[in-house]
Amino acid sequence: MLLVVFWCSFLEQGGQTPLHVAAGQGRTTAVELLTQKGALLEAKDDGGLTALHFAASNGQTATVNFLLKLGANKDARTDVGQSALHLAAALGQTSTVALLLKHGADKEARDDAGLTALHGACEGGRTGTVDLLLRSGADKEAKDKSGQTPLHVAAENGQTGTVELLLMHNADMEARNDYAHTPLHVAARNGRTAAAELLVENGADKEAITNVRQTPLHIAASMGRTATVEMLLKRGANVDVEDDQQQHQEHQQKHAPGSDRSIILDNGQDSSAERSLSTEGTGGDSDDDN
Repeated sequence: MLLVVFWCSFLEQGGQTPLHVAAGQGRTTAVELLTQKGALLEAKDDGGLTALHFAASNGQTATVNFLLKLGANKDARTDVGQSALHLAAALGQTSTVALLLKHGADKEARDDAGLTALHGACEGGRTGTVDLLLRSGADKEAKDKSGQTPLHVAAENGQTGTVELLLMHNADMEARNDYAHTPLHVAARNGRTAAAELLVENGADKEAITNVRQTPLHIAASMGRTATVEMLLKRGANVDVEDDQQQHQEHQQKHAPGSDRSIILDNGQDSSAERSLSTEGTGGDSDDDN
């Protein structure tokens, strides 16, 4: 994701000039001296980052301002298509984000994965930055290359504060990604119980179905997300919805007492929701479920 790509570029890539180093550390006087001696504003390190990227990612607002006044390209891209705004937003550098927006940085710029600055801020739960971007008119329904909206990203990462903020701005709870997963589906898949419950409390469809007719309960059960399964059952999720899988795979499972299957059976009859679904994979409980 965005943060991982950035930190790999920042920590592992070489090719940094003295200007990169000075900008990243907020040494504005040194930046001024270097540029007076002909240092190239748009020089890129091995990951495609300019001095502006370094300053913005570290929240060096005064240095960012100085570089912009010198004419630094506010929308320069790294090798993976990230602008200074992408990096500042992903790392919650709200003051720097505000400055970049003031200078006309493209808030809808997409990186190579189709992510906007708002996606990155939502991934990290940067609520102050998310709020600023939303108030600045960022598209809350923008979709990345897999069809994920900022609400999908916040929900799958368990960023409940950000989910709540997006809902306050009327983000679409029923938006579908390329697999027809809603934000509730992706929260359920990752065992983000608090985020999933917040969505349900705000009216998200518990019975929404994916391309293979799986509900959030199907997915939570298949991934072993016990707390999420319990929450969905408590909230009245239907245990009788059947998906499009042609073969039951119960013989591949070991159902110990207290397992997700037992929980579902305690709440109603055997159903497709408690099968381990090969299209969704398998996994243990997330931090939310422990």
